[in-house]
Amino acid sequence: MQGVLGWIGDIIAYIGSFLPHYFVVSQFEEVVLLPYGKPKLVKMGFHWYIPAWTPLLRMLIVAQTQDFKTGISMTNDLKPVAADFSMMFKVTDVTKAVMTCDNIVQTIGELGQSVISPVVAAHTLQELKDMLVSGGLTKRLTKDANKLLKEWGVDVISCRVNNLAPARVIYLVNAQ
Repeated sequence: MQGVLGWIGDIIAYIGSFLPHYFVVSQFEEVVLLPYGKPKLVKMGFHWYIPAWTPLLRMLIVAQTQDFKTGISMTNDLKPVAADFSMMFKVTDVTKAVMTCDNIVQTIGELGQSVISPVVAAHTLQELKDMLVSGGLTKRLTKDANKLLKEWGVDVISCRVNNLAPARVIYLVNAQ
């Protein structure tokens, strides 16, 4: 019966999209409304909008963490190193984050993954170990990630290295 009369629900939903709807913005998020394609930032509180011509995009503004799993990079002294790290970040400019990319979380993940390889490539394994102990590696990764993500409206709070270990590369030979 749903298939036969399902179109009635679609018509009611379409008509309902022209009526005002309310939404609540919590203290942990901000919302960007796009009436006629122009961004309007909405902060905490109770608000009204008309869904037919005003898309609504929600964004968390609290600190969030993303983990980057082990990737193999080559050090300056040509030793393979397995490194993974966690990045704590906060979206500081919601309008910029929403308007510059389609999916800010995916963008943060892709750009964040590219932070560690140049740092590893610029140092020897011993230098990386010394930087890890002194906290210099965390500071360098945080600085580089912040520089990279600032244009997307994201502030990097810290990048913490979870694992830094020499990796063994195994070459497979096709024996015939």
